[in-house]
Amino acid sequence: MRRRIWNFDSKGPYNLPQMLKEQSAKDEAALNAEMLVSSPKIMEQAQRESEAAKLGPYDGEWVYQRVALRDPLSIMTI
Repeated sequence: MRRRIWNFDSKGPYNLPQMLKEQSAKDEAALNAEMLVSSPKIMEQAQRESEAAKLGPYDGEWVYQRVALRDPLSIMTI
């Protein structure tokens, strides 16, 4: 007695190119959604980098702002 491995699919043959197009469209939509979420971060980073390029060398002391009264005061000379 032979055992059946494959089941009959009543939908008929699949349209593979159409399935690939649909999957590609889903992937592209997911990528676009991801880009919409990350685009403000990218824009902010680009603006920070462009503003940082305008800054010149600094000669002086930086004073660290205390978070609490008991935190030590840090002074760094550059």
